[in-house]
Amino acid sequence: MEIPTGVDVREARLRRWMEGIDVARLLFGMSLLLLAFVYGVATAKFRLWPMAQLSEARQAFQALTRVENDSLMQGILELDSNVPAMPQTTMLAADAGTEKLLVTGGSYQLMQRCPEFGCLAWIIDRNGHVLHSWEVDLDALAATFSGAAGRVLPRNLYPIGMALQSDGGLVVTFHGRNTFPYQLGIARIARDGRIIWARLDYSHFLFDAAAATEIYTPAMKLVNGMEYFGNSAVKVRCKVAMYASGVDVVGPDGDIERHLPVIRALDESGYRGAFYGLRDDCDPLHLNSVDLVPASIAPKLGVAPGDLLVSLREPSIIALLDARTGAIRRLVADRTAAQHSPRFLPDGSVLVFDNLGGDRATGGSRIARIDLLTGKTTTVFPQPGETQLVPFFSSDGSHLSISPDGRRTMVSLKDQGLDIEIDIASGRPIWKMEKTLDISRYLEFANVQSRQTRARFKAYGTYYVTDQQFRNAGLGRPSR
Repeated sequence: MEIPTGVDVREARLRRWMEGIDVARLLFGMSLLLLAFVYGVATAKFRLWPMAQLSEARQAFQALTRVENDSLMQGILELDSNVPAMPQTTMLAADAGTEKLLVTGGSYQLMQRCPEFGCLAWIIDRNGHVLHSWEVDLDALAATFSGAAGRVLPRNLYPIGMALQSDGGLVVTFHGRNTFPYQLGIARIARDGRIIWARLDYSHFLFDAAAATEIYTPAMKLVNGMEYFGNSAVKVRCKVAMYASGVDVVGPDGDIERHLPVIRALDESGYRGAFYGLRDDCDPLHLNSVDLVPASIAPKLGVAPGDLLVSLREPSIIALLDARTGAIRRLVADRTAAQHSPRFLPDGSVLVFDNLGGDRATGGSRIARIDLLTGKTTTVFPQPGETQLVPFFSSDGSHLSISPDGRRTMVSLKDQGLDIEIDIASGRPIWKMEKTLDISRYLEFANVQSRQTRARFKAYGTYYVTDQQFRNAGLGRPSR
């Protein structure tokens, strides 16, 4: 009897395995794999379906891998039981302003006054006494913004820009912590805190609602498959959905009346160099502020009243746009670095929070004044020799308001939780407020155990309110 070798055994097993194969099914399966491979290559090359969906899913996944701890409400800089239970104001000079101030709050802030959801915003006098507040249903807001990916929770929502309306209501733009995208939308809030309308439309940052019937707000659109910037030869390196910044014009009922795309405006106006050397092609412009050109200033700048002053953070550009077409009317570049919140002064110059263009010796940020006709730029604050409010720095964000007389600015220094009023002519700090709050009520409400019951909060914006505005809006009457 012949004993089979190992090779014979393997050959026998191979023959039995091949005899059991359905060749037709095998060929069909291989054909499907080949077609899938070919379609996958075509999808990547020609941006076919589902390239856009896969791109957005990848971007959402990347965003959510950077999820922050969100057991506490958004906006806390640090926990410290030794800080005061309420924001503290300090008069630094006798010529500080006397106007009331609208303070940007947030989810579950100042719960001793707004016990259910906290105060979205409040108005104070210069001694810090609260004169009016807005408590908004955060559950309803979270439901409105639930179409965004991620953790759209009430404690993760926060107001980023706001404007007081003549009827005592607010227009507010919202961001979200641990959401994708982080830009959520815009809402109209009544004097008593009711939500009149709210939209998930990716409006964000700082807007202008001074016009009688329209709101001009930065807005983001997710764009897939852009290979080049406009008609230029500058390639887009972003491999996922791009944040394409522009301006939305929003009507009084919250409907978008038109959108002004700024990538197209730069391209068609001949500023294609702005696309080269960007540090982030996935957020190439990061438009973070809109301010309308006043009628008194327009002739000096050679533009029309109501045209738009915008800040483009990534290319470090401040530009004037035609409010109807979005075309670039005037542009100043490279005088600031990653700036926010440019605002007009009465003489037509612009004040801006220059995040990274200040001297490192004083913190790295500064308040700069820019002549839009010549590009000449000077530092308003910190002045040489300034010691009491340095280091002065916010890596991103921060906000400026200009006083009604145009002589002072209120600086909200986000990363330091400070509001500082500065005399523009001299650069002197003349008033300040430290944003500290008691959070013990929230800790009890959320069943969070913490030995620290007070916190220092980010400062997102404080706005001047005149006595006449306050009275006309009916805010002198008792509020809830």
